[in-house]
Amino acid sequence: MRAYTSGQVSGGFMSTMTGSRQLNELQVLLQKRFDSMLSALMPEFAEKAKASDALVLPDSELFQLLYSTVLENSARTPERELRKLKRRAENLSAFYKHIEQLGGVIKVGDVADILGISRQAVNLRVKGNKLIAFKKNSDHVFPLFQFTEGGLLPHFEEVMKAMHSDIGPVARISFMTTPLAHPRGKSKTPLEIMREDSSSEDISAMLRAAQQLGEQIAA
Repeated sequence: MRAYTSGQVSGGFMSTMTGSRQLNELQVLLQKRFDSMLSALMPEFAEKAKASDALVLPDSELFQLLYSTVLENSARTPERELRKLKRRAENLSAFYKHIEQLGGVIKVGDVADILGISRQAVNLRVKGNKLIAFKKNSDHVFPLFQFTEGGLLPHFEEVMKAMHSDIGPVARISFMTTPLAHPRGKSKTPLEIMREDSSSEDISAMLRAAQQLGEQIAA
């Protein structure tokens, strides 16, 4: 395997950004400055785990991570702001990993094919909180777990309707994957209840929990 220096890595990154476009003199100077900045940041990603986490981030979140790293190296940056930026980057990385473990995401065109509706109808369902979607690189993506080969999971629409409209996608995903307390048996997540041939008691308990979550947010 060929070894790359940090300068080669950053230079390659900037080359992919500019492609074959002809740069003017000022753009060339600016690119050199970008290369220098990225080279200076490479030691911050010496740990393989940290570099791996950065690689799976969308471009916009990767730039935020780079920005927070630059701020960290600045003595003028308040410690509170550094902690906030670091925590946000770590939370985003953990969120995307969790989504991948649940099956990953699909795009609006895939959802339209599964549900047999138009892209516009999909967007309307997102606005109506009938589907779970979040923005990634400025496009809506949809966690795959909410779908079956022929549509949505059984009772999925009922669960979404029971939740308050102010509940965001992260909280909805958390609800779907958090076990619900069960007085006489093993606790199940809402996803497990919807995927299995569950009893009416389990389904009712799931819908009550969804409604209670909505009431907590509203309060």
